[in-house]
Amino acid sequence: MLSQYTMYPTHSDYIQVIKALIVKYPFLRDVHGNGYDTWHSQLKRKFKAERAPLISNEEVNRVKEKFGRTQKHRTTEESSSSCLKRLKLSLDSCFVGEDAASVDAHIKVLNDQHRTLHPDTALVKDRMTKIFAWRRREVAEGMCTVDLLKRYPFLGTSAGLCDEVDLMHPCQDNICCRFSENFTAVLRNVLQMTKDLPLKKVYMEARENALAEDITGIDFKGALLLLPSIFKEKMEDFIILGEVNA
Repeated sequence: MLSQYTMYPTHSDYIQVIKALIVKYPFLRDVHGNGYDTWHSQLKRKFKAERAPLISNEEVNRVKEKFGRTQKHRTTEESSSSCLKRLKLSLDSCFVGEDAASVDAHIKVLNDQHRTLHPDTALVKDRMTKIFAWRRREVAEGMCTVDLLKRYPFLGTSAGLCDEVDLMHPCQDNICCRFSENFTAVLRNVLQMTKDLPLKKVYMEARENALAEDITGIDFKGALLLLPSIFKEKMEDFIILGEVNA
């Protein structure tokens, strides 16, 4: 709704919208701070991402033209060449100590771990990191997604995908940890708001039969499964339940 008025909201616009949101849905309020810092930063990121592809939007073009003149832009060829050089240097530096035989050995360990009921997450992350550069070269050389997932099955898991993104785009905050911490803050509120749903009964039965050390994980997964229903969304549009993974 805000984007219908402007694609460049002011600080005041953001704050007014966010405050209205947490007043209507108190369970979304941040546990710490003023209650809306997280939403403020995420909404700004959302607008930035939404503006990027709008090449025919008059307001976006006007602002880009106004502020684009003060910045020095490299040509497309120079930018592409620089990116390729950085990628090559990055890949070459990571190939030290690894060859086809050692990579195959790492992949065998990973596949063995994937077949176990409880994989060693530290071991998996270590081996995936060691062959990251090799994996990126395979992608650059044309390996399709289906073959990539067959060769590296942990990329098909949420944790594995988040780790891969962190390796591709290093940042101080791990994506998976950031989501886990923020969602944990509203977890109990989510569970309290979904009392009468059929899926809630399944969650409660699983919780009652679980060991004490597994309760935290079950609560987290249960709240995650129930979250779409709070916003009156169809769960099947977001989550696929299978025999092994959910």
